Amino acid sequence: GEVTPGVVAVAAPILLGDNNPQGALCLTSNEADVTPETLDRIQEEVLAVSHRINAQLGDHEKSNGAVA
Repeated sequence: GEVTPGVVAVAAPILLGDNNPQGALCLTSNEADVTPETLDRIQEEVLAVSHRINAQLGDHEKSNGAVA
């Protein structure tokens, strides 16, 4: 943990339109409970989920007539 000792975190942005930041998806855990391999998998999953959210939000914007 760079900010909080003993805590690890993984985050990915939630974007709308022209890569306009709207929020973030974040997962935190006790560092002692996460192996480096597990942390790698968590990073991949958090990024994949953020991509799915971004795609769904983009689809929602388009269906509502919003300009991206």
